[in-house]
Amino acid sequence: MGSEGELFLSPFTSRGLISTVQMRTRSSLVQFVNSAALLGAAVVLALIYRSFRTMGDLGAHAVEFIGLSLVAGVIFVCAVYLVERYPCGRWGLGIILGGALGFRLLLLPLWPSLSQDLYRYRWQGRAQQEGLNSYTVTPATPGLEHLRDETYQRMGTPHLHSVYPPLAEGIFAWNFRLAPSVVGFKTLFVLLDLASVVVLLLLLKTQKLPRTRVIAYAWNPLVITSFAASGHYDSAAIVTLLLALLFIIGRRPLLSTAFLALSVLTKFFAVLLLPALLKTALESKPRIPTIAARFYRFWHVAKYVALFALLLGFAYLPYAAGGGGAVFEGLDHFIHHYENNDSLFRFIRYCGNSHMQAQLVAGVLLVLLMIVALKRWDDPLKMALLMTAAVVLLSPNSFPWYFTWSIPFLCFYPNSAWLLMSVTATLGYAPLVEYGALGVYRDRNLFLWLEYGPVFALAAGQFLSRGIKSGGWLKPAR
Repeated sequence: MGSEGELFLSPFTSRGLISTVQMRTRSSLVQFVNSAALLGAAVVLALIYRSFRTMGDLGAHAVEFIGLSLVAGVIFVCAVYLVERYPCGRWGLGIILGGALGFRLLLLPLWPSLSQDLYRYRWQGRAQQEGLNSYTVTPATPGLEHLRDETYQRMGTPHLHSVYPPLAEGIFAWNFRLAPSVVGFKTLFVLLDLASVVVLLLLLKTQKLPRTRVIAYAWNPLVITSFAASGHYDSAAIVTLLLALLFIIGRRPLLSTAFLALSVLTKFFAVLLLPALLKTALESKPRIPTIAARFYRFWHVAKYVALFALLLGFAYLPYAAGGGGAVFEGLDHFIHHYENNDSLFRFIRYCGNSHMQAQLVAGVLLVLLMIVALKRWDDPLKMALLMTAAVVLLSPNSFPWYFTWSIPFLCFYPNSAWLLMSVTATLGYAPLVEYGALGVYRDRNLFLWLEYGPVFALAAGQFLSRGIKSGGWLKPAR
């Protein structure tokens, strides 16, 4: 009894006060050491990105770029592990956010050389400023030579029609009007990338998770090089998708529907989260076993589907009015004739399927996976990680920057296999080595195995371990 009373009153005794001070001092010391380790990692990463800037043309130095990116990936994974396992406090968060900004600023002046996409963005923005429909003309269209500048020679496949959704086209036109330079275009997409960091901090707060977990996105080398070095516009789709999820979690179906539609109008993959939105809207209304109540629940969901469809239709209308079927001509060509850096899709095709048959099988698998996830999980963030990862693995085209779609959700579910995937995805740039030497761009099975093999092996190990420990092979992690 006495010992319990002493324990209860210990904070108010001299011994208890000394113990409390010692604990706080020890905690502060641990946070200081961890923050110092983070700072050291940030300095090394900054030196790597500085070397990228010195290289200039990263495509011409593909071997060095890939090697240093893998080193940066190892440092990044160690930093994520440090943040996940040990407290870093406010100083740690400050280092993470400061590093995120600094890394991007280091690469911002670079002209894209790992991909030519940004040069096409600029051309399509310029064409729209001339009053042209960017779905009906291409950079190679005769009579439009006056729209070409020094970046024309950097474009790949200038004869291909636009494959981008209408909001993306609108962003290109708006950006060309305000900041037509190469760096100006990149600046917008880097700002949207940084906006994703802010939204992730808000989402982490809603989930009552440490804000330092934002490092999984903010310091990810693939994210940094995709947006700050190459200027891919996928950052616009990511930030709008994150805002949609923020409003889904906040039970704001109208806003979540609007932002999800904006994300889909920027990049099509976001449509995979529509079922999660509708499930949340449906479950917000109580189940009452009457015909009127059932009709009301149906109408409650149907109105958001209608809003989603209307937003998509209104966005396409101005382009379709002057372009007709040409709106989807580029996308149709891309879907049926391109295959790059793929994994599961290539396996399906190697089983004796044609390109079209493999797409059908992959689509069915994706739908089945979505149905299972909807039945088993209520967390839209977990669904987002699963579906954005699955669509890239099952897609015939898995360019390295496509993996950035799923990286934000590692802040909430830091799966080690997918963290590894975000590092090894850099090997997707390996064809640039042969392209620079021989002018031939093609995937090599060796590099595909090096890119995906360790990830699938680690994922299989996790799956088996979870099945043994939980007694259920498909039981989701809690």
